[in-house]
Amino acid sequence: IWSGLAQRERQILGLRFRDGLSFREIAELLDVPQGSVAGWYSRAVARLRTVERGLP
Repeated sequence: IWSGLAQRERQILGLRFRDGLSFREIAELLDVPQGSVAGWYSRAVARLRTVERGLP
């Protein structure tokens, strides 16, 4: 499942769940807009849900 995510998506999920960082904190750490972090996070969660349901 994890390998099906892009590296950036894995990074965002790790920082969010493992390290407990907010989108703002992740954006500052990675020097990217907060909206980009939120978008990557949303796409990663959607991919995980798709895999969990067994959909292509």
